[in-house]
Amino acid sequence: MYSVWPSTPQPRDSLRVLVISPYPIVPAVSGGRLRTFHLVQELLRRGHVVSNWVISPDDGAMDWPDEAAKPSFRRIPVRQRIGVRRKLEALMSRYPEGPWECPPPACLASTADRFDVAVLSHGHVGRFAGPLLASGTPVVYDAQNVESEIVRRLAPLALTRLSGMRFRLDVWKYRNFEAAVVRQASLVTAVSERDAAQLRKLAPSARIELLPSGADIRGVQFVDHRENRSNILIFVGTLGYLPNRDAVNWLVDRILPLVRSRRPKVTARLVGSSPPNALGALHGSGVELVGQVPDVRPELAAADLFVAPLRAGGGTRLKLLEAFAAGLPVVATSTAAEGLDAVDGIHLAIADDEEAFADAIVDLLDDGAKRDGMARAARHLVEEHYDWAAIGERFASLLREVVMSRQGSNAAAQR
Repeated sequence: MYSVWPSTPQPRDSLRVLVISPYPIVPAVSGGRLRTFHLVQELLRRGHVVSNWVISPDDGAMDWPDEAAKPSFRRIPVRQRIGVRRKLEALMSRYPEGPWECPPPACLASTADRFDVAVLSHGHVGRFAGPLLASGTPVVYDAQNVESEIVRRLAPLALTRLSGMRFRLDVWKYRNFEAAVVRQASLVTAVSERDAAQLRKLAPSARIELLPSGADIRGVQFVDHRENRSNILIFVGTLGYLPNRDAVNWLVDRILPLVRSRRPKVTARLVGSSPPNALGALHGSGVELVGQVPDVRPELAAADLFVAPLRAGGGTRLKLLEAFAAGLPVVATSTAAEGLDAVDGIHLAIADDEEAFADAIVDLLDDGAKRDGMARAARHLVEEHYDWAAIGERFASLLREVVMSRQGSNAAAQR
């Protein structure tokens, strides 16, 4: 299904926005999808016309939850790294693996001028910037991560020496690639001040604005977690993603046994898409592999603590914000909490070694008043700083600034 032009009249000041993503944004089952989904939804709610080009091998249905205002979709084939020839081609390319898999289609130059502005929703689609600019379409790069930094952190987690070498090569490729994309974009939006500072080092002259990720405070109800339900710890994330796999292994192998030695009835529930086959063997003995669920809110409501023992990654963790909004107390590493204005001991408990992490879990399970105070402070933080409605308004304003600036430049050039 694809249509650039709306079938019904739109408000005179509406923008025609092209959003390019390296994955379907519905169902919104991961942090990147959630961010793009909510930004698109907020644009639609403000009367803007959105087309979503998706680079994905998945041909499943993309069902938008609101039939009254939804984007149009177009699928762009992904270049798959299958077979020795393709793997060597990707390895020898000047592009990192993600952007190598997402080449812009030939039709881009002839269709891009039908949009007022294009949003690149991930570094993987950064190669679209050049053709879009050549067609006269201004580009906004929504930097959900600093990709060179996240790949650098992934290298030590590689499962084989060869994949570790490939990660280290991609760090070098990403630094050059990201710097070029950031320089090309009319505007770069960063999810945290830390990411913004790193991006400015790559391209000091670029315009970089803070646009945090958020939580749906109207759709996520605050649930009182003062009383223990079933001694349930919940981990939420794309389970096949390497940082999450490492976090789950650390939780199950090292942290959970320390907790269960003091609280034998504690169970860790693993919720998320793409669980690797190896996780199936972990089911039992205090571990429940739930997999993907259509709605994570009942899982959050039924749990006692949200745990995020991440030791690698980048950007910000939308799942932590969802837990904050739901009133679920959080224990996380400093890496998991990175980029959020959350304070240890007030909004969440932060611990970076297995003993401290286990101690924090037991401490919160034992202290209902502490859980309640922490949960209410975290919910207030989300309401004040991470409301998608306010973030969406800011995003729409930034896009309009970019469009008006380009129109002003074009008018000056014609005089």
